[in-house]
Amino acid sequence: MRQKTEDILKKEGVSKEDIARAFASDTDEYRISNDILSFLSESKYHLTEQEKIQIKSEIRASIQRKSFFKRKFHLLAAASIFVAILAGLLFYHQLKLEYQLTEYAQSLPDFENDSTTRLVLSEGREVHIREKVSHIQYHSQGEKIEIGTNQQEIKQELKQVKPSFNTVVVPYGKRAQLTLSDGSMVWLNSGSKLIYPASFRSKKREVYIDGEGVFKVQKDLTKPFIVKSGSFDVEVTGTVFNISVYSDDKFSSAVLKEGSIRLDYNPNGLFATKTQEMLPGDMAILNLKEKAVETKKVNPEDYMSWVEGYYSFRSEQLGGILKKLSRYYNVDIQLKDRALMKETFTGGVELKNSIEEVLNLIKKTTKFNYRKEGEQIIIY
Repeated sequence: MRQKTEDILKKEGVSKEDIARAFASDTDEYRISNDILSFLSESKYHLTEQEKIQIKSEIRASIQRKSFFKRKFHLLAAASIFVAILAGLLFYHQLKLEYQLTEYAQSLPDFENDSTTRLVLSEGREVHIREKVSHIQYHSQGEKIEIGTNQQEIKQELKQVKPSFNTVVVPYGKRAQLTLSDGSMVWLNSGSKLIYPASFRSKKREVYIDGEGVFKVQKDLTKPFIVKSGSFDVEVTGTVFNISVYSDDKFSSAVLKEGSIRLDYNPNGLFATKTQEMLPGDMAILNLKEKAVETKKVNPEDYMSWVEGYYSFRSEQLGGILKKLSRYYNVDIQLKDRALMKETFTGGVELKNSIEEVLNLIKKTTKFNYRKEGEQIIIY
């Protein structure tokens, strides 16, 4: 019994020589197999194992559906197979792009807290920035980047087909301001990480954040801007908002200042099944344990004030305040009396002041004391 196209192509490592030997006496089968192999071998598609399995399945199913046709219609069947493969490939290619950013971001190793902000380029090269507040600006094509107030220019080579992801890692005690290739601006708070394409070439502008950031998104109705995280996704077209999604926090939040956003979250840990629409002044708080979202009206400036160098608190619990100050000043703060966590404070603190000056201000209206023990600050 002669070999069929699907039999020879389903083997791993098949070559044109294998096809020639298998179909030496069958010109049509040889042409079909050779054409399909050439198509699948195009380097620009970079097929994953799952995509190969699905495409081979399409080949087998398509040929079986056409097997009842007579020999003279075999080439027509081959064309149908080719179209099925192309459609399947495009579908999986689009699916791959949608999940590629999240998979890449979650596969990155945890970066150790360092004294410098790091920009990790697509080829793995790292640029260390020692300024307290880093300024990073991308040119429109993403290949040229200006860093710092002295506008040091660096270049990177971007692949034409695969997305080239860059990463900014901001340690405790530092901040960063980015201008992305589309003109959107991002302010990153201490202890944050942002992963993004050097150039937005797909139908969506997608970035991934772990930490806190203020986004001022350049409006583009044809290309929605999506901020992904381990807690939820935020989709916008052009707006200003704050997002706080530290992986070690029990709650994540989004606060909208201008425009409108849509927040998608996964209550069952599967697919995004719930959506929260937000308007200016809305704050959405996601309880990561219960997977429930609470919304309330707030003053957005209170949650974005750190960009201007101060924190504004309104009846905020001491436990949350100390965690923010610990990240901002890169100081280990230990709360010995757990009952103090729920003490509240209202007021503003200037972040240009020392941590001791800030704590002295807060303790004027909030009942606690503190002492320094080596590199630690003990709250009691």
